Amino acid sequence: MFRNIYRTIVLSRTKSAATQVANHLSHDQLKDIGYSRSDIVRTSVEIVTKELDQADLQRAQEARFKVAASNVFVDFIANSLLRPLGSIRSHD
Repeated sequence: MFRNIYRTIVLSRTKSAATQVANHLSHDQLKDIGYSRSDIVRTSVEIVTKELDQADLQRAQEARFKVAASNVFVDFIANSLLRPLGSIRSHD
C-alpha cells in the first residue's frame, strides 16, 4: 500500500517537474532538440516508471531468494537434525 502511494507521489512529481521544464523552453529550443512539450513530459514519466518497475522486480527477486534460502535451512533442520537418535548412532 505504501509502495503504491510512494509510486504515485514520485510519478506525479516527475510529471510536474517535467511540465515546468518544458514550459520554460522556447519553441525554437524545442525544435532544436526535436521534442514537443508533451514528448518531454511523457518521456520523463516513462523513464521513471521503468526505473520504479525495475526496482520492484529486483525487490521481488531478492525476497524470493531469501525465501528459497530459508526453505533450504528448514529442510536441513528437518532432515538432518531432527532425526531420531537411533538413526544417527552407529551400530556396534
